Amino acid sequence: MRKLTYLPFILTAIAILAACLWVALPHKEKETQVNPVEMTAPAKITVYIPHNENVRRCENGFVYLDEIPLSDGWQCFTQEMCNKYGLEYPLMLGLMETESSFRDDADSGWAYGLCQIGYINEDSLADLGMDIYTTQGNIEAGCYLLSDLLSRHSVSEALMAYNMGEYGAEEFWEQGISESQYSRDVLAAAQRWEERLR
Repeated sequence: MRKLTYLPFILTAIAILAACLWVALPHKEKETQVNPVEMTAPAKITVYIPHNENVRRCENGFVYLDEIPLSDGWQCFTQEMCNKYGLEYPLMLGLMETESSFRDDADSGWAYGLCQIGYINEDSLADLGMDIYTTQGNIEAGCYLLSDLLSRHSVSEALMAYNMGEYGAEEFWEQGISESQYSRDVLAAAQRWEERLR
């Protein structure tokens, strides 16, 4: 009879031992069911991820930057004209900044607008449908003229010719001078805009 009194202690000891063994032994965790639909990422095509948080992409795929003192419409139109005439957008921004500080009504007395189109070119550009007195016409004329110069000259030389005319620039080219303060200013501004648009 006395042996039965130890039975509860023996059963308790066995239970404690079993619990310790269960904790000590490795267990295979229960696998969770994953809904394959939830694991599939939504379909997205990322065309452009700007480094600068101020850069936004317009609906037509062009970029818009608040720092450029042009409306989103004129920024997009300038990019459209750059594409049309095969120009780098930052280069055109550098030209506009240097020529007019982005003022569409800038008038130097011999040139007008954002791109400072010379009055001497007014008639020939009008024949091509470009009114230099409108923002649209002035931007397109600037892109057209620079593109034409770039088809025959290096970038620095084309900028010199844009600024002083081809005949004026030729005098410097004959002396071995292929850049000017103006061309350096435009290229420096273009480099700044390129960095801001990244």
